[in-house]
Amino acid sequence: MEIRQLEYFVALVEEKTFSAAAARCGVAQPSLSQQIKKLELELGADVVVRRRSGVELTAAGKLLWRRAAAILGLVGDVERLFLDRGELIAERVTVGAIPTIAPYWLPEILRQMRARFPEVSIDLVEDETVRLLELVLAGDVDFAITSDMDVDVSGLIDRRLFDEPLWLTVAADSELAQSDVVDVERLKEEALLVMQEGHCLTDQTVRQCRARDFKPRTGIRCSSLETLVGLIEAGLGVGFIPEMARAVYGKRAVRMVEVAAGRFSRSVRIVSRADKVFAPHERRLVELITEHVETGGGNG
Repeated sequence: MEIRQLEYFVALVEEKTFSAAAARCGVAQPSLSQQIKKLELELGADVVVRRRSGVELTAAGKLLWRRAAAILGLVGDVERLFLDRGELIAERVTVGAIPTIAPYWLPEILRQMRARFPEVSIDLVEDETVRLLELVLAGDVDFAITSDMDVDVSGLIDRRLFDEPLWLTVAADSELAQSDVVDVERLKEEALLVMQEGHCLTDQTVRQCRARDFKPRTGIRCSSLETLVGLIEAGLGVGFIPEMARAVYGKRAVRMVEVAAGRFSRSVRIVSRADKVFAPHERRLVELITEHVETGGGNG
């Protein structure tokens, strides 16, 4: 059972409908409904009955209602106590993200966070995976959004958020652009454009090529997806672009196709220190990220 579930339950009781409760909590209605269902499964009993006039509490719901309100009151007291004592002078959270995720996936999440919790200040740090892990371990970053990591993660815990397709991206006027699916043998004739060493997208791309018995002939290396797409447009080679960036670069003079040997993909993950104790405002952002994924905000 989570505090978030109790907050949703109390809002549902007070607002009478799922739509009104979701609006009050600043979440999508399916997300709130899902959390109420999880709560009922954990308790082993239904807590509300849906009526045309709104929800009604069951006997179990009435028992939970009294206790939930008391629990949330105590949680609020504790948070106010520390805020009043100045031990949480500023509610600030520092989020790390790799450059192939930060501009394409985080803005909408941070917009929602700002709308729901305007008192929380957010700092965003963009860097390569290894550097972000160092910052997380040092406590300079509260948590980071990264991808598959072939590095030492001692002292850290990471959790998968979702898997995301990687699209083979070719120049719009190239021969490869004439097909929706490209055979891996065709790629052996092409220069594979990748990002500089240290970017996990490069490691993922090369590793998945080799898993298909294909050793890529790497071409120009660059430092951003923007430059990578520009090089592809110029006919200097092919590359792989994550799904979350597809809407941005799909309008350019490139075409995104699949590889016949099976779709390339990456795992998007959230990483924090193993001994990290999340402050209330940090926990809110992590919960918002999780809700965003659960309601279809992932790209898998």
